[in-house]
Amino acid sequence: MDDRSNDATGKILDRLAREDHRLRVVHVEELPEGWVGKCHALASGATATNSEWILFVDADVTLEPDAARRAVSLAVRRKLDHLAVGPNMEIESLGEAVFVAAFMVIFNATQRPWLASDPRRKNAIGIGAFNLVRREAYIRAGGHEAIRYELLDDMALGKILKQSGARQAFAKHDRMLSVRWHPGIRGLIRGVEKNAFPAARYDVLLGATAPWLVLWVAWAPVVGLLLPTPWPRALAIAAWLGILLSYREVERSVNVRLWQAVLMPVGVTLFVYAFFRSMVVTLRRGGVRWRGTFYPLRELRRGRVW
Repeated sequence: MDDRSNDATGKILDRLAREDHRLRVVHVEELPEGWVGKCHALASGATATNSEWILFVDADVTLEPDAARRAVSLAVRRKLDHLAVGPNMEIESLGEAVFVAAFMVIFNATQRPWLASDPRRKNAIGIGAFNLVRREAYIRAGGHEAIRYELLDDMALGKILKQSGARQAFAKHDRMLSVRWHPGIRGLIRGVEKNAFPAARYDVLLGATAPWLVLWVAWAPVVGLLLPTPWPRALAIAAWLGILLSYREVERSVNVRLWQAVLMPVGVTLFVYAFFRSMVVTLRRGGVRWRGTFYPLRELRRGRVW
């Protein structure tokens, strides 16, 4: 799907399609009213296919040649309707590692993606880098038409699939897919500008209070070690052990190092700043500007699914 690109993307894709007839390129020239661009592009792509399985994958993701086959094999073997796979994050600096690791710890703690496979739980998961969906389940859930004005399209897709009865699971990349999220700390902070405030449901009260709790949790183990009494120190040591376990889990799926857990408070502080920046920018603009299109805040709140 070439979604209104203003560079050479369309021409490059057309050239590749001429060289390999398995590739079909669909060019989106205009965005219909009432749609977020990405949701419209994904919906258009799904409509253009007739396969049993649909793989929604971001354009900047690198897949190993065997990735799709292994994913479909896993989904069929486990009788799944939806398989979301977390990518390996390509990290090139300590600052990026600190930010991404903190983000992953917060994401795992708040979303608990491993519970998505439990039909008794409301937890759902969707990963923009790799959402493999059985067509029948996708149609039954309403497809992207049901989340047409949702900025968190990946998680929203996972939610409507789970609510419709789809069997879903979260899998690790096993080095089958990777992505360079955003370069540098500044790039990461700007990169979450679109999604951070929507993750708080555009709720100003929640957005103004929850980050302070996250900051307190992040810095409490540091403060506890500095206090003179033994109990705070013991609790702080226990907290650091929990942090190490959390980073050990992140280390298995993202290219970070276990020793970087000592910088967790710094990473969380940077992420909280990025969140506040997202909220302030969105409120000041009265909406979100994404790839040249402005989406009014009142419409985003009305169209929110996640």
